Amino acid sequence: MKQRYYTSIATALAFGLLLLAGPGARAQAPAWQSALAVGTASGSTSDLITVAADGSGNVFVAGDFNGTLTLGSTTLASGGVQSTFLAKWSPATSTWLWALPVTRTGESFVSKLAVVGNAVYLAGFFSNTVTIGSQTLGSAGATDLYVAKLTDNGTSGSVNWAQRAGGAGLELGRSLAVQGSNVY
Repeated sequence: MKQRYYTSIATALAFGLLLLAGPGARAQAPAWQSALAVGTASGSTSDLITVAADGSGNVFVAGDFNGTLTLGSTTLASGGVQSTFLAKWSPATSTWLWALPVTRTGESFVSKLAVVGNAVYLAGFFSNTVTIGSQTLGSAGATDLYVAKLTDNGTSGSVNWAQRAGGAGLELGRSLAVQGSNVY
C-alpha cells in the first residue's frame, strides 16, 4: 500500500512540475523580416502552395490562381480556369524579380517546389494539356503529373525541361525531392 501511495505522490509532483514549466516554454513572438500583398483582381483567387529559398536568401513561391494575379510589374491571367504560377522574391530589394505562368487547356495545380543552386524544380498535376515555358505536355487520362526544371537567371527564369507521367486514371504529383542531378 505504501508503494502505491508514493507512486501517486510522485505522479502528482511530476504533473505539477509540468504545469509550472508551461509559462516559461511559450514561443517568442516572431520578428517579421518583411510581408507583402499579392494583388488579385475582383473575383480572382490565389493560393500559395509551396515555398523554397536559395543560398542567397531569395524566396521562390509557387501556387495556384484563377482570374488575374499581379506580382510586381507582372500580371498573369488564368483564362477562367485554375492555373499555376512560379515566382521569385528578393527580400534584399523587396521586389518580385520574375514570375512565370503554367498555362493549360484544362486545369493545372502545383504541389512542390525545390531549389538546388540556380536550378528550380516544380511538381504538380494537370488535365488536358499544360505548357511550361515552351514545353507542352498532354494528359493521357483524367489528370497526369508533371515535373519541370527551370534555371534561375537572376532577374528571369527559363524552362530547361518538363516531363509528364500517368495513364488513363488519376495521377497526382504530390511530392518532390532532388539529390544532385536525380529528381524523385
